[in-house]
Amino acid sequence: MTYIEAANTTLEQFYIYNTAYAIQQEEMRYHSAIQAWFNQSVKATKGKGKSAKSAYKNFEDFYNHKEEFDKLFEPVQQVQKVLTLADKNRLLNQTMKGEC
Repeated sequence: MTYIEAANTTLEQFYIYNTAYAIQQEEMRYHSAIQAWFNQSVKATKGKGKSAKSAYKNFEDFYNHKEEFDKLFEPVQQVQKVLTLADKNRLLNQTMKGEC
């Protein structure tokens, strides 16, 4: 979302967009963790020889998806910085220069 698009949305719409983006990122981390789990199940072991065992008993020991997902919906204290009109113009001009 560009600065101009963000400026044209309501605060509620922006929080919904931001939450959706955070959920998407968590799903990507989850899929990466699954891939890492499969990789480690082949390589990561404790012990040597015939007594070698997997370093983790199950996937939840390796990556707790439910816990990570629930963290997305915990209340977060946000510091609101009030932008002056000059700050908004400066950001808009920087955005416009980057698009040229």
